[in-house]
Amino acid sequence: AGDGGQLLFTTNSSTPLATDIAAIQTNIANTTLSQTNKVAFGCRIKTSSATNAAFNVGLIQKTTTPFTVTDGIYFGKASGSAVITVYVVSGSSVQASASLSGIVTLADATFIDLAWTLNGRGDLMIFAGSSLYGQKENQNTATLGPVARIDVSGLTLTTAVLNPTLALKSGTTTSKTLTSDFFYSMKER
Repeated sequence: AGDGGQLLFTTNSSTPLATDIAAIQTNIANTTLSQTNKVAFGCRIKTSSATNAAFNVGLIQKTTTPFTVTDGIYFGKASGSAVITVYVVSGSSVQASASLSGIVTLADATFIDLAWTLNGRGDLMIFAGSSLYGQKENQNTATLGPVARIDVSGLTLTTAVLNPTLALKSGTTTSKTLTSDFFYSMKER
């Protein structure tokens, strides 16, 4: 339940923990990255355990194993940590990453907005915080700016066709949840 509806992902409490995953992708990969065309991804999510649950959200290759990323740009959080990192991956090689430690704080059962934009001029702009989306009248819009930037002009961006992906891994032998209020991807043509 939620205004407009929400997606609830629930892991079971099975072992091995590496396969205790709940995830969603589009049926057909549908987005390519470009140095010259704008590409964007955004989501609003919350997890039941800021420390133990792991998640990957962003654009990655079509896969049944969303915690083995070979291509894409995504936000990842490992089990045992509350730190979110954004990754740029091509051919199983991490081209660049940026930790959001000290920039945003992940808390149990609390929504956080995560977004990135390839701006078509060689920059990956990263946005993270609470309530980045929605009506912004009478608010300080300076807090809505990017929290990090990665220069991708010299990097090898994957040529793989990517899928919007939300993935949760329990990280422990107890069930975890991830709730998504929304997620999207867009590309300039």
